[in-house]
Parts: sequence; C-alpha cells; structure tokens
Amino acid sequence: MKYKCIKNIKIYLLAVLIFISNFLFAQTAEDYFKSALLKFQKEDYKSAIVDYSAAIELKADYLDAYYNRAITYQKINKLKKALTDFNKVLELDSNAYDAYLNRGVIYAINKNYQIAISDFNKAIELNSNFIFAYVKRANAYEMINEYQKAIGDYKMVLAFFPKYVKAHFNIGLLYGKLEKYDEAITYFSKVIEIEPKNSDAFYQRGLNKIKLKKNKSACEDIKKAADLGNADADKYYLKNCNTN
Repeated sequence: MKYKCIKNIKIYLLAVLIFISNFLFAQTAEDYFKSALLKFQKEDYKSAIVDYSAAIELKADYLDAYYNRAITYQKINKLKKALTDFNKVLELDSNAYDAYLNRGVIYAINKNYQIAISDFNKAIELNSNFIFAYVKRANAYEMINEYQKAIGDYKMVLAFFPKYVKAHFNIGLLYGKLEKYDEAITYFSKVIEIEPKNSDAFYQRGLNKIKLKKNKSACEDIKKAADLGNADADKYYLKNCNTN
C-alpha cells in the first residue's frame, strides 16, 4: 500500500513537472512569428507558413502574421490562399494600402483587370506616393488597352524617378501603339540617354522612325541595335536595310 502511494506521488510530480515545463517553454505568437521571418529569409516558405499559422492560432487578430503569410503564399504560387489572407488583413485594417496593392496583383494575374485597378486605386487613395501602385495600375491599363491612362501613370512614376528606364520604354511602346511616333521616339531616345547600350530602345526607335519614313536614320538605329546583340533587329536589318 505504501509502495503504491509513493508510486502515485511520483506520477503526480512528473505530471506537474511536465505541465510546468510546457508552461515555461511554450512558444508565444510572437515567437512563432519571429521563427517564420527567419525561415522566410532562408526561402523555406512552407515551414514559414507553418509558423505563421501557429502564430495566428494563438492570436486570431495577428495582422502582420496574416499579411506575411499571404506574401509567403504568393511566393509558392498559392494565390487563392494568399487572397484569403489579404482579405483578412483588410478586414482587420481597411487602411492597409500595401494589402490592396498585393491583392490587386493577384486579381491582375487572374486577368480580373478591372477589379485589380479598383484595388490599385484604393492603394493610391490611401498613399498618393505609392509608386508600385502606379506601376501596377499602368500595367493593368495596358492589358485592357487603356493606353492613355497607362501613360499617365507611367509619367507619374517618372515624376518621382526621372531615370526609371522601364517607364520611359513602356511609354515609348504605348505612344507607338497610339500612332504618336514622334512622342515614341522622344521616350526611346531618353532610354538611350540613360542606357546607351540598350539595344531594345535603339530597335524600337528605329521602327518608329520607319513609320515616319525616316528610313536612313531608322536603319542606323536598327543596325546599332543589331550590333548590340538584338536578334530581331539583326533579322530586320538584313531583310529591310542591307541593300548591298
């Protein structure tokens, strides 16, 4: 009887020790969040998601965990789950302009361009200096052939970053589509000014000069593009410019 009593006491003490150990060493939501950040930095995205989920389980309104988990879902192309998390972020904070941007990106990937534009509009409304939102909205406008609106957004980007080559280049392409060839040439020339070895800019400037019947100057540009390694320019030059 005495032995049985001692045995029961030992079992009880062991249970108490396990409980105390679990209590002392239990991870908090913040611990899981920090662990997830480290795993994300190591590109261990699936493990990061596990830890973000654990953080959310312990803290149901953990906005940063929802946002970061959404970004991580995007990294592994689980866009539906990312969308759900961005929706939750906006439910918790309707002023989270970066969540509107990223949700808009997902809508654009799914070719829901008008809905994407609405989200980009909201992001810009909340933060008028949010350059990425202008870029993404310009991309979306391009996809629905709203070229003038896209140009307006790219010009807004250039107001902040005058040497942003991609914006200059895209404006040039869009003016070409609008048959405003002089304007297109101006923007491709700006690209060349910033990046003197940009073969695509030389090639596109040459094509726009062709439209204006400036054939000699156009072929010079296209030859330069070919010399810089542009395969399309090389084919065009051999077929249309090299009369020897």
